[in-house]
Amino acid sequence: MSSFRTAINFFSSSLTGYKGFKKLCKYILFSIFYTAFSNTFRQTMDVENLTMFMFIRLAMTYTPSLGVVSEEWDNNSILDEYLYILFRTLCHLQHKLWVKIFRLYKKPFNLHNLPYPAYRKIVLQMDICDMLQLSRTSSNTCLKTKKVNRKIYKLMISDPKLHDNNLITEDPLRQVYVIESKADLDFIYSSIKRVYGKNEGMFSSANFNYWIRTFCEHQKEQEKFRSIPYANSEELHHLLNFINQSVIVDELDLLIHHNSLFGDYKSILSHQMLDNCHDVEIFGPDFSLRNDEVNILLDRINLSGKLSIECMFSSSFNKEILFNIPQLEIWNALSFTLQDVMNMNCEVIILQHHILKSLDINRLIHYWLAGKMPNLRRIRVNANPDAKMLRGIVNYAWHPRRRPQVFRDGLEQLDCENGMDIVRSDGRIATLLDHNSFVDFLVWPHSSL
Repeated sequence: MSSFRTAINFFSSSLTGYKGFKKLCKYILFSIFYTAFSNTFRQTMDVENLTMFMFIRLAMTYTPSLGVVSEEWDNNSILDEYLYILFRTLCHLQHKLWVKIFRLYKKPFNLHNLPYPAYRKIVLQMDICDMLQLSRTSSNTCLKTKKVNRKIYKLMISDPKLHDNNLITEDPLRQVYVIESKADLDFIYSSIKRVYGKNEGMFSSANFNYWIRTFCEHQKEQEKFRSIPYANSEELHHLLNFINQSVIVDELDLLIHHNSLFGDYKSILSHQMLDNCHDVEIFGPDFSLRNDEVNILLDRINLSGKLSIECMFSSSFNKEILFNIPQLEIWNALSFTLQDVMNMNCEVIILQHHILKSLDINRLIHYWLAGKMPNLRRIRVNANPDAKMLRGIVNYAWHPRRRPQVFRDGLEQLDCENGMDIVRSDGRIATLLDHNSFVDFLVWPHSSL
């Protein structure tokens, strides 16, 4: 018993870290040898066994002798190496054991266990990509996330061949741009206007969605301007499904190349989210647009905003199919005559590269003064303004009592301080605004007067 008390007292002071572990293991080996030789000696009473038995007992009983023996064992590098490996293994097992015990008593946080008000608050504050990933975990999660009614103000489906020039570097993947609020869109507009607004010709030479996409590409580090990549029509279809099941989208814009829209991506036009598409922009200046393609587009979506066409038109194209589009932008309008413009019921008409002359603009203003084109809100044509445009038309300089200084068309804000006002017999006011390289004919709504 005295030997075991010695062992307990010895290891109570030296069992610290690896050093104590090594001494403990070596003491256990001494104990094993002691027990083995004592049993052997009692059975055989051999003198050699007696000598070994006395040596081990002396080592176990007296601390100085134990120190001598321990010093001899400490010099055994092979034994130390194996003991070190054993020590590290036991430490690792101990760590895993504590982790298992902790997990049994401390279960991981489950978002679904939260009451609905707390769950809704967290989902509303989540990054949009993380929220969509959450909705994919299960059908129940998708339904619960949908009940949160998180809204996205604008969703832009963009094709990488947005422009065939070098203004934009093509991405390896197509992108869906997410703008969550009207305030974010206003911030984008004001930022772009601050940088490019001084050059009015450059700023107006591209569609505003082009500038939105450019801004989002250069502001990827800001979490509120997110883009979600997709590689093909199938991935886009699945992505739209998850978005439709998870959030409420106010506006959806489709910015796509002609070959994609009427090729691999034609099936996307049948998706539920495109039933009420706001803007559609078709790019590809080297491709000709046919009537059957426009019919497919207009039959499958309910266009509530702008149709922008960069393509050329086939020789047999019937332009009348475009005359009832709410907002029409034609980049290659060489085939559109003055009579075509007069026959349009559009609210906004934007013509680039057209054949209209200054006298044609003059006739168009006279046509509006006669009470025609009742839905017209704006006409923009690239032209060099001259006196012929207002020949025979009574016009006035701006006065704040007559109308506001700024004309608002969606996000766009036009300073009309230098514009010439034209008053119709029914009291409607229009302004002819000169931008040097193009002109705007703006009809003020009654609510702004």
